[in-house]
Amino acid sequence: MLIIYRSLIVLALIILLVIIAGVVWALFLKPQDNAKPAQTSSRVSPVESGNTFTGIGRLRLPLGDNQPATAIVSITFPYNPGDKAFSEELASRVGEFRALTSAYFKSRTASQLEKVDEEEIKKALLDQYNGVLRLGKIEILYFNDYMIID
Repeated sequence: MLIIYRSLIVLALIILLVIIAGVVWALFLKPQDNAKPAQTSSRVSPVESGNTFTGIGRLRLPLGDNQPATAIVSITFPYNPGDKAFSEELASRVGEFRALTSAYFKSRTASQLEKVDEEEIKKALLDQYNGVLRLGKIEILYFNDYMIID
């Protein structure tokens, strides 16, 4: 009976040593392996990651003319979906982005917009969008659609 008791104690000590070795390996050796991919993925720029924010959608906006003219615009921009806080802020501000875009186009006539370069419109909207953002900045805007209909 004493031999069985001693065998069980030795077996329990071996199991305890395996558990301790696993904990030490997980705490000290494994985080270094996991840290490398996390650092490289945070350095990926939004443009390189290929993710585009399309939440604003396609807008049909009346212009500030006496004549009935409409601007059709679809705005997108690259962003990093790994930045969860900024992604959530972008999603929560879609209504504000639409309102800012609508106000911009309502304050201009079709003849004014035809004279202005598309890049100037993008810059003006970009400045307005970044003015309401707190957790990050949009670097560039793209127009998938942009046309003035009389």
